[in-house]
Amino acid sequence: MNAYTFAIHDLNNKLMNLYCLIRKYKQGTPPPCEKVDANIERINELVKSLYKDFHLESIGQKPFEILNQDELYAFINSKSQKLNNLFNDVVIKMNAPNHQWANTASIEIDKDLLYQALENAVENSQNAKSTEIAINLLLKNQHLIVEISDNGEGFQQSEKIDRLLPHATGVMIIKENMRAMGAKAEYETNHSSGITLKFIFPLKT
Repeated sequence: MNAYTFAIHDLNNKLMNLYCLIRKYKQGTPPPCEKVDANIERINELVKSLYKDFHLESIGQKPFEILNQDELYAFINSKSQKLNNLFNDVVIKMNAPNHQWANTASIEIDKDLLYQALENAVENSQNAKSTEIAINLLLKNQHLIVEISDNGEGFQQSEKIDRLLPHATGVMIIKENMRAMGAKAEYETNHSSGITLKFIFPLKT
């Protein structure tokens, strides 16, 4: 799947969310204006990118960017601040890395794909009624892990996360984005409540 296809999937996801909000309004339980505005803003961004940023001759996999620890932290921190503004009923906290990489260590990413995965992760947490999200950078067994933990409703261990609605499209986007970057996404339940999502990248040296 290329960047154009990912944008189509993400647009479909946001349209589904907007449809759910409209249904709530019709049922007499109006959703917060901020949620509606955030979805409309993101839909506008995606539509503009589909008609302007993508050209037929350039639709395909972009070259990955190589980021060291400081660059990755700065990127995710800036995006978490943007997501705080989009989803202002959830508090997103970015924590400092737990370990210092070697000077030559780095990972390869597509910034658009990583941000898209982060956005869908935060949106899924919000749908699960989370109020707090913590983002950590961890180093383990020559892998860099972007760990996203929330305090939402979580899911039963026996349930298949891919079948949970309304998160199914978001989960698919997250997993496909990670696969496209040579990484993987894993979910696990927290001991008390909520879900921890991990983006696991092989470390380059």
